[in-house]
Amino acid sequence: MKVPLSWLKEYVDITMPPEALAHTLTMAGLEVEAIEYIGADWGEDIITAQIAHLEKVAGSDHLSYARVNTGTEELGIICGAPNIKQGDKVPLARVGAKVGDLSIGEKKTMGYHSQGMLCSPRELGIGNDHSGIYILDPATPLGQKLVDVLGEVVFEFAIKANRGDLSSIIGIAREVAALTKQELRIPQPVLHERGRPTAEMVKVTVEDTDLCPRYSARIISNIEIGPSPEWMGRRLLAAGMRPINNVVDITNYVMLEFGQPLHGFDYDLVRHHHIIVRRARPGEEIVTLDGVKRKLTPDMLLIADPEGPIAIAGVMGGAISEVNDNTTTVLLEAANFQAASVRRTSVELGLRTDASSRFEKRLDPELTVAGANRAMQLMAEHAGGTVHPGVVDCYPSPPQPRTITFSTDDVEWLTAVKVTQHEVVEALSWLGFIVVPDEHSNSMQVTVPTFRPDVVESADLVEEVLRMMHDQPAGSR
Repeated sequence: MKVPLSWLKEYVDITMPPEALAHTLTMAGLEVEAIEYIGADWGEDIITAQIAHLEKVAGSDHLSYARVNTGTEELGIICGAPNIKQGDKVPLARVGAKVGDLSIGEKKTMGYHSQGMLCSPRELGIGNDHSGIYILDPATPLGQKLVDVLGEVVFEFAIKANRGDLSSIIGIAREVAALTKQELRIPQPVLHERGRPTAEMVKVTVEDTDLCPRYSARIISNIEIGPSPEWMGRRLLAAGMRPINNVVDITNYVMLEFGQPLHGFDYDLVRHHHIIVRRARPGEEIVTLDGVKRKLTPDMLLIADPEGPIAIAGVMGGAISEVNDNTTTVLLEAANFQAASVRRTSVELGLRTDASSRFEKRLDPELTVAGANRAMQLMAEHAGGTVHPGVVDCYPSPPQPRTITFSTDDVEWLTAVKVTQHEVVEALSWLGFIVVPDEHSNSMQVTVPTFRPDVVESADLVEEVLRMMHDQPAGSR
């Protein structure tokens, strides 16, 4: 999983160098496989500029000639990208710059002098998209070195199969906060709800609660599909995802942020406005968002409406109800699916997605409403529209809190390391455990947070304590 450092800093203060942070996290069991330095090779000659004039090149069906302003000079550029327009701010590689393996020189094309190159995300090494030029934020100053605007440090983590809580940037931030004793800041969405209640607009029926312990749905109407803000697209690119449009990007953004996969249906394409979570029936098929027709088997969990499948639960949505350029109302799904069911379906179909990889790691069912609310906030801000009151939330059997009796003696017995009760309470509390110490002994009652289903016995708590104390010299304890 890729985590941009600037995004991580939204949730926790970080002062140590990236290399030191990577070492600290790796020693605590959260392995950093690689550190990528986006923009490290851009140099002085890849800068920000603005298209002051744009005209089609006579005799060409795709080339344009742009006059670009760097703030100190105006240069002519030949460009074949279809997505630029006058007024756009763009990355400019001046003559002498090196873009990947390409050295930029001045050239003459069809009677025009080209004094540089405008750059796509792929040319800059910040994504795989080569279909158009990277469009900068309209507020970007001119003539800035691009590395000062788009430069980024990206950590690549190897997430263990039993740590679903780390499949998110907030999950990583929680570890950083605990290890560095800093406050964790989790976004608390404020929603301005209006209009018809969600419960009157959609019905949700969960037939197989064993495979879907929780299904939450929200609705936002009167939205306008369009591009995402530049900062969001930049973060998605750095995290390895391609921006698509504001609604789809927001569902992906919240998945990366909170770890809760989301899916947006076009509300008007969900027949009878009735969501049914059920196993597939013999002979059923679905065309998924990638355009592939897939045969389903009765052990696969589906999202359906009364007339047929509209998504494969936890894996991929169906083309029949996808958000498109004409969508005005989004029905947002935030669900919790059984890990083994999603894994089996994903393997059978040969279809592994960012969503399925997270569900396979056992996610916290308490994430669904938090993730849906965050997405509603962002959609209201960046797609307009009306957030409808309330959540349709099918959650028949919330998990009961799990409390473990624990003692400092458990640590010493398993590891021969002596710790104090205060050290144990502090280490576990920073990680989100609720600890009630016994004033008359070394024991305590530890309540495990719902986002840590991997912690089931005292030996697991011993591991957590030692992870948090690995860098403390014995003499300091």
